[in-house]
Amino acid sequence: NPSELRSTLALAGIFGLRMLGLFLLLPVFSIHARGLPGGEQALWVGLTLGIFNIVQACFHIPLGRLSDRIGRKPVVLWGLSLFVAGALISAAKDDLLWIAIGRGVMGAGAVSAAALPAQEVRAPTQLVAQLLPLALSDEQSDPLQLRLQLRGLEAELNE
Repeated sequence: NPSELRSTLALAGIFGLRMLGLFLLLPVFSIHARGLPGGEQALWVGLTLGIFNIVQACFHIPLGRLSDRIGRKPVVLWGLSLFVAGALISAAKDDLLWIAIGRGVMGAGAVSAAALPAQEVRAPTQLVAQLLPLALSDEQSDPLQLRLQLRGLEAELNE
């Protein structure tokens, strides 16, 4: 179906560009941050990098539920506009605080939950099998982190 293919390619392109933009920053940011106000404090540098994921985690479930109520398209478009606004805020200032604020706004707009259909209650192993590819494609691509998360999930399921 050409319509489904077009939608799939558009969504894949959006996620791909988002990942490219986020992960190009990671290897060089701590070096670049040394020259910025507040960049000599490792806590602020780490917080600036991590605030994206913290805010995204806080908004993941509420935005998924909102997308179930009002539809995927409005939530994804709202999220993309927030993501662009956050990128502009981060790019406009050479101050670690403003870069952190921009990355926080970007995290609020990272609405990968809106791309998922509503989940009915399933056996935990089925849910893990269904969500694992999404976790691998999102910010959880570090193999060690994924292994630790799966061990924690396995321990939780065995209780």
